[in-house]
Amino acid sequence: MARPKKKKKNVSRGDAEALALVLFGFFLFLAASLYPAKPLSGELGQAVNRALKTGLGAAAYLLPIPLGLSPYWILARKPLGGLIWVSGLAFIAALLALPLLSPLDPWLGGEVGRVAYEALVRALGPVGLALPALGILLTYDLARRRRPLETLVRVGRALGALWRTYRNYRQKKVERKRLKRQSAALLREATSLLERYPEHTSLQTLVADLKQLLKKPDAEALEAWRTLLDTFRDERVYELRIRLKEEPLPLLEAIEQDLKALREASTRAHPRLRPLEERRRALILEFKALLARARNLNRELEGALSRLEGDGFSLEAELEAHEARKKAWQALAEELEDLKTRAERFELWRAWLLEAPEAAVAAGLRILSAQGLRAFPPKISQAEDEAGLEIELPDPAPKAEPDTRRPKSEPEAPPPPTPIPLSR
Repeated sequence: MARPKKKKKNVSRGDAEALALVLFGFFLFLAASLYPAKPLSGELGQAVNRALKTGLGAAAYLLPIPLGLSPYWILARKPLGGLIWVSGLAFIAALLALPLLSPLDPWLGGEVGRVAYEALVRALGPVGLALPALGILLTYDLARRRRPLETLVRVGRALGALWRTYRNYRQKKVERKRLKRQSAALLREATSLLERYPEHTSLQTLVADLKQLLKKPDAEALEAWRTLLDTFRDERVYELRIRLKEEPLPLLEAIEQDLKALREASTRAHPRLRPLEERRRALILEFKALLARARNLNRELEGALSRLEGDGFSLEAELEAHEARKKAWQALAEELEDLKTRAERFELWRAWLLEAPEAAVAAGLRILSAQGLRAFPPKISQAEDEAGLEIELPDPAPKAEPDTRRPKSEPEAPPPPTPIPLSR
């Protein structure tokens, strides 16, 4: 048999009004004791104020609220379960917030907040304060009839979405800066190429478009202009590679041959040739220095050719280096001509000292000491009389005014010799 249903006990109107009046009285007493700066409920109210605020801190202000709302629920015949549930959760959340408020102001946390704060920090450190925060979120979820900590999950998702938005913004900003740097580098390269190749009108259009691209970077447009400029650079690199292969002059072999000839021309075999030994050594040192410079230029040329075979080189820098090496090769060629001239004079003096009469040697050595290897050895002719010999000595070169024009590659021939009588 089915159990009979229990009949609900109906509360009379008078009892409900009496209960509502009692609860409202408690509300007025607590409100007059807690809310005003100076309690309006006498010494008892002051004691209640001191006890509640000292113990519960800011949470004490929530106590009168459910007492003030309950009379309306009672008189309106509404169930008090919902009010009690929400009020209880709100008070629990306030109690959980006391350890978080205590560091801000000891009065806000009260004695309960101070004790809880010290216990959490002592046991878990600053991380322990996360426990009251989680408890508040859990209380909020219970009040909203949600799953436990669902609010925390939503907050985490919102923070994740916010972080992704910020990260995308940063990536776009970094990408924009990168494109601007690349556009600026491409613009500098195109401008330098335009200065070197002004006849290429396509470079002018490229420079104008890159200036616009610098204001509003675009990856696809930048890649298209980079491809076009790379094609132009590849053509210029091919031309430069051909010019580099034609760059070295046949100086190394010539210098080495002349140096070898000087080393083999011994001046120690005959006493007359000893004054030429010092000049021979000086010529050898000059040829060695010239040979070292030529080898350095050749190594630089080989390095340039190897760089052009790979990537990561600057076409403008390689062109400037090529022009500098051309000038250096030309200077070496002019110096080599001068050294060759002096080496030829050295051979002439060597032959002259071996063939000249004893009386003419002293005069020839004076000429050699005064004018060096740039002078020709004097010509010797037998005089008609028996008194002596005639030596044709070259006139000393007059001091010429400085010439600002480009020096010639070949030295000018000295003036014809003038005969000077020399006694036997």
